[in-house]
Amino acid sequence: MPACVYHPAIETAAACSQCGRHFCGACLVEFLGQAHCGACRDRRLLQMQHPAQIGAPLRGTGQVEISGWIEAGWRIVTGNVWLWISAFLVVILLSVVLAVTVLGIVALPMLWAGLYLMAFETLTVGSTSFDTVFKGFRRSGPLLAASVTWLGAVLVPVLVVGGMVWGAYAFGGETGANIGAWGVVVCYYVIYPAACVCVPPFIFFAFPHVLATGCDPVTAVRASWEVVRRNYLMFLVVNLVLGLVAYLGTLACVVGVLVSYPVMIAAHARAYADHFGLDYWRD
Repeated sequence: MPACVYHPAIETAAACSQCGRHFCGACLVEFLGQAHCGACRDRRLLQMQHPAQIGAPLRGTGQVEISGWIEAGWRIVTGNVWLWISAFLVVILLSVVLAVTVLGIVALPMLWAGLYLMAFETLTVGSTSFDTVFKGFRRSGPLLAASVTWLGAVLVPVLVVGGMVWGAYAFGGETGANIGAWGVVVCYYVIYPAACVCVPPFIFFAFPHVLATGCDPVTAVRASWEVVRRNYLMFLVVNLVLGLVAYLGTLACVVGVLVSYPVMIAAHARAYADHFGLDYWRD
C-alpha cells in the first residue's frame, strides 16, 4: 500500500481526486463533494473565483518535492514502459536524421514537446497513446520562439569562448595552441556548466508552460520565475538531480537512456502540474 506524500510512515489507500497522489486522512479535505489535497483544493478554488487567471501561477509556493516528482515520473513511464521507449526512440531517430538539415532546428523542440504532452495526457486522463508524441507540432510557433530564445541564452557564452579558442588555434601558433587548449578546458568545465546551472532553474517551468498554455516566451519566463524565485536554491538542486537521473541512463549500458530521459521528462511534467495545474490544458 502506498504511503502518504507528507507522512511517509502512514500507509493509505486514499488519493486526491485531482492529482491522484496518496494522502492520509489528515491531509485530505472534502471540496465540491470530492477528496482534495490542500494544493488542489486551493487551485480549484482560485480557478472558480478568478477564471481569467487560469494559466497564471496557481500554487506558486516554491515547494520542491524531488523524490515525489521522480517517483511520479517513474510511475508514469513504467505504467506503459514499451510505449514510452518506442516514443523516445522515434524522437531520437528523427532528431538524428533531421539534425543534418535546417529542419532539425525546427523539429527538435516539437519532438521533445510530444513527450511532455504524453506525460500531461497521462496525468489528466490516466493514459496516453503513441501518436501524442507528434502533437507538439501543433504548437510549433510558440515552442520554436521559446526554444530559440532559451537555447541562445545557454549557448552564447559557449559560442563566444569557442570562437576565441578556434581563433587561437588557427592564428596563434604554439602560444595560441596552448591558450586554445586552456580555452577548451574553461569552456567545457566552467562556462558551459555554469550556463546550464544558472539558466535552467530560472526558466524551470517555462518550456512546459509554453506547451500547456501556448503563451509567448516572455510570459512563460515570468510565470516560471514567480514560482522558482520563492525557493531558487532547491529548484537548482532539483534541476541538477533530474539531469543526473537522465545522465545515469547513459551509464547503464547506454540503453538506460530509453527509460531515464522519459522519467526525467515525466517528473518535470509532474512538477509543473503541482505548481500550475493542468485543468486548462487541452489537446
